[in-house]
Amino acid sequence: MNSYPANLEDLQDRLVRLEKQNRRFKQVGTVALIVAAAVVLMAQTRSKKTVEANEFILRDDGGKVRAKLSMNPGESVYPAYPSLVLFDDKARQRVQIEGDETASGLSLNDSQGRSRASFFELWDHVGIRLENENGTATTQLEEGKVSSNQIETSDADGFRAILGTADLTTPRTGERYKTSAASLVLLDKKDNVIWKAPSQ
Repeated sequence: MNSYPANLEDLQDRLVRLEKQNRRFKQVGTVALIVAAAVVLMAQTRSKKTVEANEFILRDDGGKVRAKLSMNPGESVYPAYPSLVLFDDKARQRVQIEGDETASGLSLNDSQGRSRASFFELWDHVGIRLENENGTATTQLEEGKVSSNQIETSDADGFRAILGTADLTTPRTGERYKTSAASLVLLDKKDNVIWKAPSQ
């Protein structure tokens, strides 16, 4: 008979300890839930924050400028427009993106900072221009209502080939005319026609 009350006391002690543990777990859980909710609310508040500036500069760990987002002042005829420039670790411009309501473009430079490729849109005119290390256009593709629809390629000596619409001048009369989109014209370095098809 003495063992029954002892077991009952043991059960009561265990029950009291379990209730204390349960209260602690509830308190810890509540605190964790409040902290998590606060973090989520702070993250949502931060994501709605607006930062305004005239220029943003991104620097690497060494303090070198690696990217610049700014407003290009434009000229008297053209309004200011946004420009994003990316630099390599030697401070050479490698990529530039810019644009406004009248024109936009993407320019790619080589490791020496020389322009090598550009993709542009101007009014209704779009094109791709590839350049050699001297800055001379070697291949150009253009399309637009006002401009010629053509692919043009040239070599270092200045000889060119135009596939598509080309603006030409008749040597004898000086009369200007356009070839059709289904034409191929070869020109020397003085822009004289060497060969063309169709012939007229």
